[in-house]
Amino acid sequence: MGKTVLVVVLVIVLGGAGAAWWLYRSLDRVVASAIRTYVPPIVGVNVQLDGARIQPAEGLASLHGLVLGNPEGFQTPHAFAVQQIRMQLDVATLTQNLIVVREIRIEQPEVTYEYASGGSNLQVIQRQVEAYIAAASSSASHAKDPADGQGPGKKLTIDHFIVQ
Repeated sequence: MGKTVLVVVLVIVLGGAGAAWWLYRSLDRVVASAIRTYVPPIVGVNVQLDGARIQPAEGLASLHGLVLGNPEGFQTPHAFAVQQIRMQLDVATLTQNLIVVREIRIEQPEVTYEYASGGSNLQVIQRQVEAYIAAASSSASHAKDPADGQGPGKKLTIDHFIVQ
């Protein structure tokens, strides 16, 4: 009986370690897939992404080939495109009240401003994001327990913001 329990525990531990290793190795694909899936409903336009590179231990992340389409009624193919967005985070600050982002670098951005009867394409996207946030915070406030304490949230500082 003792050997059976030991084998079961060993299988569970090895399975958990294997799953963690697989997740770590496929983190780039998981993040890229999440962006492609969850960002379009937020911004209300098509989103394309060539890929993502995440290095959590170093606090590095980058997105490659990000394109936000245009809302319906606009003629140009996209509102925003960027070759690469890179971010470097000070990982040690994640557990502190002030999170430090060392650098955000946006390379080769292309913003298309187009005006139509409902305003500009960027205004339409902004209204969509605001409506999404309002709906999400409304449903979150209904689900929140009033007895839960609400302390001050974390703060964020960005040392360098570079657009090339």
